[in-house]
Amino acid sequence: MRRAAAAATLVVVALAATVTRAHAGGLTNSETFLNFDFNFSLPGARALGMGSAFLGLADDATAAVTNPAGLVILQRPEVSGELKFTRFTNRVAAWGNTFAEGSAGIVESREFDDDVTIPSFFSVVYPMDNAVVSAFVRQPVNFKSTFKTKGAFLPDPVFSRFFPVSSEFSWTATNVGLATALILPKFHPLLPNIGASVEASWAHIDSRLKRFVALGSEPASYADDRLLVEQRIKDSDVGFGFNIGALWRPLPDFSVGLVYRRGPRFDIHEHQTTGIITQQFLGFSFRRTFDETFKIPDSYGAGVAYRFTDRLTVAFDAVYIKYSQLLNGLQVASDPTGTIQGHDYKIDDVTELHLGAEYFFFPRDIPLAVRAGFYTDPDHRPRYKGPDIFSRFAAPGGPDRYHGTVGFGIVPVPGFQIDVGVNVSSGLKELAISSVYRF
Repeated sequence: MRRAAAAATLVVVALAATVTRAHAGGLTNSETFLNFDFNFSLPGARALGMGSAFLGLADDATAAVTNPAGLVILQRPEVSGELKFTRFTNRVAAWGNTFAEGSAGIVESREFDDDVTIPSFFSVVYPMDNAVVSAFVRQPVNFKSTFKTKGAFLPDPVFSRFFPVSSEFSWTATNVGLATALILPKFHPLLPNIGASVEASWAHIDSRLKRFVALGSEPASYADDRLLVEQRIKDSDVGFGFNIGALWRPLPDFSVGLVYRRGPRFDIHEHQTTGIITQQFLGFSFRRTFDETFKIPDSYGAGVAYRFTDRLTVAFDAVYIKYSQLLNGLQVASDPTGTIQGHDYKIDDVTELHLGAEYFFFPRDIPLAVRAGFYTDPDHRPRYKGPDIFSRFAAPGGPDRYHGTVGFGIVPVPGFQIDVGVNVSSGLKELAISSVYRF
């Protein structure tokens, strides 16, 4: 009887704190979102091989997204496409521990890998006398995450254990865009080239998080008769974004690029429903809906590129990304102690630094380029700053990461180019393959 009473109390208190706050706002503080490291990629196997240092160079079709002003460099009509393979490694902070570890305040984390393969970019470019236009399709977002937690123990006299969860999450966005660039130096040699692109983005989010009851030190169970509550998102929306860029060449071998990128926003709905164990104890079930917002962060970038010789080019970029926009209007959907506030969660805006180089060889008169690069990836995972012990363990933030990149490109026949780029870090591995055909 005492066990049943304790279980009933646990269920009632947890649900009272979990599903009573339903209103419009940003993401929720569920384990699905707290444990995911969002990275928003740009197209270009060539750029990827150079550490994604491309704002000051921007001399291929991916400039429509990276820096639209760079389209003016393209003098012939062309089509291009890209295929990308990505492996995400997501670290779940409060995965589990033993009862003894929990009493000592020790919580174990665990990493989970997921793979995604997508056709990430396709474009058509057409130059004119004083301008260049481009139409393109790309996938800036294709995330996937799956994990389970054991329900970690904590040194808390009342609520001494996390609820075990199972989580499945995927988010895709497909953008259709138009870009154009104006060749202003034709009118005055000191003017920069300028460009802009507009994109309509269709996003689909499919997320299912199940929270289970576990009593005492019993093993976690993911059976339906232990289900406390289910949080479900299966929704789509259309958002709009744009890029504005400038590219200036004060010297023949030196260029400077500036870019502002406005990311789209997507409004979706999350539904929370009670599980079997809740219905057994309370005698009824209910459903709540959260109106949520996913915002692809805005960014500001500046880059320079210098051609030291006809064969060697070096580029450097600095990009400021407003990751804090992911938490705008964060909603508290899980609050077992009744003390969590949305403003206690933080995501830092970051500045990424990118450095890359490209060197050309000409074996048998066939252009062959080798590339290498490096870039920083400062921590931008949610971090909880409030008093709740659960949330401090569940959202501790993450490490700064560093990416090394390599790549190569070849022009086997005139007008046809193939590029390959590889990006490796502790949390992300990418392989991009692209091709270009010039008429």
